[in-house]
Amino acid sequence: MVTIGDIQVNSTTREAWAAGSPVELTAVEFDLLEMLMRSAGRVVSRDEITMALFEREATPYDRFLDVHISHLRKKLEGGRNLIRAVRGVGYVFTGAA
Repeated sequence: MVTIGDIQVNSTTREAWAAGSPVELTAVEFDLLEMLMRSAGRVVSRDEITMALFEREATPYDRFLDVHISHLRKKLEGGRNLIRAVRGVGYVFTGAA
């Protein structure tokens, strides 16, 4: 189990919670959240995420990652900035309130 602030993920049961409430995530959203949380505080590049989750290289025109990040933000953040984009590089899970 990985816990940062009030966000928890359990990789064994593939469950996620925010502020003690369960969060319904797709398989890709869960894998993405878990990867970002395990690398909290470190920028994870778009290429690293794409290779780990989709086993292929990212292209400059890929928007799927941005869509999944957007969905995660809506489901988890509630006005907070937990996942920050680093322009031209990737994303970082800050866990900031």
